[in-house]
Amino acid sequence: MLRKIGSRKVSFLVLLGIVAATLVFAACGSDPTATQRPADTAVPPTATTAPGTTMAPPANTAVPPTPVGGQAFADLVAAAKAEVEANKTVIIRGGGYKESTLSRLEVDFRNEFDIDMNLEDDPKTFQEVPTVYIAECQAGIKNLPILWYNSAGTAAPVFDKGCGRDDIDWKGLFSEKWPLIGEIVDLQPYPALRNGALIYLSRMNVIAYNTDFIDPADSPKSIEDLTDPKYKGRVGTHGIGFMPSFLQAVWSQDQAIDYAKRLKANEPIFGSGSPALAGMVASGEVWATVINHSFADRAIAAGAPVNWNIPSDGLVIYHDNLNLPKNASHPNLAVLLTAYIAMEGVGGAIGDGEGWSRVMPSDGRGTLGAKLDEAGLDASKMVDGGTIENATAERAFRGTIADIYKG
Repeated sequence: MLRKIGSRKVSFLVLLGIVAATLVFAACGSDPTATQRPADTAVPPTATTAPGTTMAPPANTAVPPTPVGGQAFADLVAAAKAEVEANKTVIIRGGGYKESTLSRLEVDFRNEFDIDMNLEDDPKTFQEVPTVYIAECQAGIKNLPILWYNSAGTAAPVFDKGCGRDDIDWKGLFSEKWPLIGEIVDLQPYPALRNGALIYLSRMNVIAYNTDFIDPADSPKSIEDLTDPKYKGRVGTHGIGFMPSFLQAVWSQDQAIDYAKRLKANEPIFGSGSPALAGMVASGEVWATVINHSFADRAIAAGAPVNWNIPSDGLVIYHDNLNLPKNASHPNLAVLLTAYIAMEGVGGAIGDGEGWSRVMPSDGRGTLGAKLDEAGLDASKMVDGGTIENATAERAFRGTIADIYKG
């Protein structure tokens, strides 16, 4: 009996609930303030698409934005950041940079990528670094300094021994971030370095002169001009024979030997390299000399009465590389930092602190680029003194010139 009464009671309650729901539904349909299913959670209607097409996502579906520089670039930045979080000490080799330059580079890089590293410069010279890397590589040593600085000719043996990186797609990784990077890659004179090194600066031996003694309108425009008797005892040159040994790339060796003999007859004052000769021309100890253009620029920036000309008869340019070894301690950071230095650092921390500049066919950054443009010269079509053939020949020939100066 109780079971039957309960059954009727349940049936009555169910009926009552149905009636109540009907009344509520009717009320909601006429009341704009009533609670309804939100439009963005509604079940989308069934749709058909034409063969071979894809139905667009609902309007409320969020599509993740493509990271600036592309996804591969974003992944590289994330991997580099993880490497630095695991080990903040990052060592580079052969740059010889000032502490102030490294500190500025750390700050600029951190501001760009939110990567907080401590940069250190291994004191080894760029001449000895390739031999050291080859020995470390062949011994299987890991966690090596992440990059080093060298011309293609000096760096090439590391890559020829299989100890340099050969897997980096510079254009694919960085063309969206830095569109001009492709031109740097294409300037690389040594094919084995294309996927493991990146040109980061260009330098040229130019004729620097002191404007207190030489009027710009009457300044030496060619290396040959420095043998003019009016400069007797007033010309500076490298005592080690570097000038004119580098000219063997565009002159014959016989021509360079003849020039060295005539220059010696003009009683030059010998210096120990471009930094020393830049100081000598700035002080007026010599009136003119042939030096790396960046050191002439440093003298000008310091307020010295110095100017310089691109020699009309000795157009030899050097493209120096940032080279990446295998077994580096921070392989992803090495790639990112190398591209950053080449594209931003030379125009910032390194350019300001060290006086270097970069030259590409469509990029006039730096005074060398501006003067090349002014002269209508294309850096990509000039003889590169840093190729392995030219660098090897120059080093062998340098002693011949030095002996002439000593004799």
